[in-house]
Amino acid sequence: MIHSTRLTWGSWWHLTLIYSVAAVLLVALYALAGVIALVLSVLLAHGDIAVVTAVTTVTMLIVAGIGTPFFWALALAVLGDLTVRREGADLAQRLSAPATQ
Repeated sequence: MIHSTRLTWGSWWHLTLIYSVAAVLLVALYALAGVIALVLSVLLAHGDIAVVTAVTTVTMLIVAGIGTPFFWALALAVLGDLTVRREGADLAQRLSAPATQ
């Protein structure tokens, strides 16, 4: 927790912007999936609530299968970005790599 506090200290607005954009993208993805589930359930169900529930559940599981890895990939990218900004990890890697010309 101390390490993460040190990494994020002073980058509050930067992180807020990144996660806000990600949240908007995920909300749009879930809304689009909801519309698709609604259209599919209207076409397939013909008023049967069990089919509507099944179609909606399957559609949301598919979207969660896309949205969850997106969120965790974003979290890892933010960690890498903060590590580079705070600890100079890229500079240390550049200095330790052999020079190629």
